[in-house]
Amino acid sequence: MKKYLNVYFGDSRTYFCMTETTAKGVELKYVKSLKLIPDFDDGVFSDAGFQYDLSEVTSEIVEDIEGIIPVIPFNQIFTSLMPSPKNLTNEELRKLFKLELRQNFPDRAYEDFSAYCVALKMRTDGENYILGLFIKNKVEEICKGFLSPFNSTVFEIVLPQIATVSAYYLNYPENADKLTALLLLGFNYSSLTICKGKDILYYSEINFENHLQVIENLQREMEKTRDLIKGNYDNLILHGEALTPMILEEYKKVFSNKFPFIGRLNAFRMLTTRLGNEYREYCNRMAHVYPACIGGGMKENSGIIKVI
Repeated sequence: MKKYLNVYFGDSRTYFCMTETTAKGVELKYVKSLKLIPDFDDGVFSDAGFQYDLSEVTSEIVEDIEGIIPVIPFNQIFTSLMPSPKNLTNEELRKLFKLELRQNFPDRAYEDFSAYCVALKMRTDGENYILGLFIKNKVEEICKGFLSPFNSTVFEIVLPQIATVSAYYLNYPENADKLTALLLLGFNYSSLTICKGKDILYYSEINFENHLQVIENLQREMEKTRDLIKGNYDNLILHGEALTPMILEEYKKVFSNKFPFIGRLNAFRMLTTRLGNEYREYCNRMAHVYPACIGGGMKENSGIIKVI
């Protein structure tokens, strides 16, 4: 049995959930969010009540856990799609990533970042692409400092892009062979992940100034990927803190002719729980906000490589 406290740092809140994985599946043991987040730019906490509020959570975690899994914010990751020969060695990947970082951040040293690689699949143009993800080392340090009051092992950070796909794969097993577009709607960040099962086929950040611009940019992404990915889309699944029922209905109207199914991602769909009705109602309302948090505990399914 594996029991973790997963912590996802969102746009405006920090989300906590304790999950236990057994032979029968995943059980939700605890869930909560707090209106505070670390300041990843300055390395300080953004809320003066931080210590009191976090102590409230630590006092409620009464079960033994193997450790804490921090899932960092989407907007703290620099991503890049890179053409790449197949079967590169780690040293070859490192050289490729160094070059990519130098081109985008010429004033930054590669040693100041942690780099990760995901092999993208199923392109129809015959080219091999990888998704590179770069995280400042200080982000991990800030996460560990934030979580130090728990006095528990803090595992290596998990990337929210990977955690979200893992949560989708866990909760929608019937869609394992379906081509799905996962659209994140944050307050200041949006991104598109195209996946089939737990395999990531394509990823793109979507720049926007308002909600309507996200729709326009998503339409462009759909056109761009139409000839790159085999098969027709089956699902458009939305998630994130900025998603509302009204926005979901708007996407259904705009994209109903492109996707047979459009809905929100329910991060708790296949989980069991013995929590009370108050928690169940909370999970029902907030199911689309917790995918990265729930998926953090599924990191062994990710297929991600750390470039050393």
